[in-house]
Amino acid sequence: MSYEIGYCHGIGRRSDKTLLLRDDDKIPFNYRHYRHRLYKNKRELRRHIRDFLDIYEPLSDDQFGYSFAFEFPSSANGFITQGAHSIFHALSQKGLTGRCECYSGTLYNIPGNLFCVGVMIRLGNSKEQSPDYKWWTEVQQLVIANIAKKELKIELQEPMSELNTKKAMKEWLLPSGIAEFSNGEITRILSPDDDCHFASFNNSD
Repeated sequence: MSYEIGYCHGIGRRSDKTLLLRDDDKIPFNYRHYRHRLYKNKRELRRHIRDFLDIYEPLSDDQFGYSFAFEFPSSANGFITQGAHSIFHALSQKGLTGRCECYSGTLYNIPGNLFCVGVMIRLGNSKEQSPDYKWWTEVQQLVIANIAKKELKIELQEPMSELNTKKAMKEWLLPSGIAEFSNGEITRILSPDDDCHFASFNNSD
């Protein structure tokens, strides 16, 4: 166990997220403050590892997510964050469980005041790894309702919003945060940097 914890420190990974122990093993006293999970057999161990990878393993570049295009007034401030938060509210309303990756940016190469928020999702507790088009259109309608309810100045451009691969999002948008959702609630932010839209999101807003 000391070797594994030392390795985590060496590569900059938090060791309190990685400890797995058989239920009959005794954890040394100096490691008891670390978060750990117990497993009884190989089947439970596989489940723990699968759950861990569902959250921590990045989605591949060929997987599909959804790009939400918005129009904003030229005098607006914080419009990209508003768009991202409208989407997060919609994902909460859908009761999302799984990994969520966010990408965003202003669309300078298209005439008009436009920006885009791209969202990639890996569904947890589901046979389907990624949501289908119908699921995304339902999210889109919730985003429109959330914008209207909060009387935001931004407007979702439905004809310009579409399914997109992660590779395409990465080519013209900036990484804007990764989070773990459970039953519609953000339970963990996996990229707590300054450009993370999840860090400023509050379900009650």
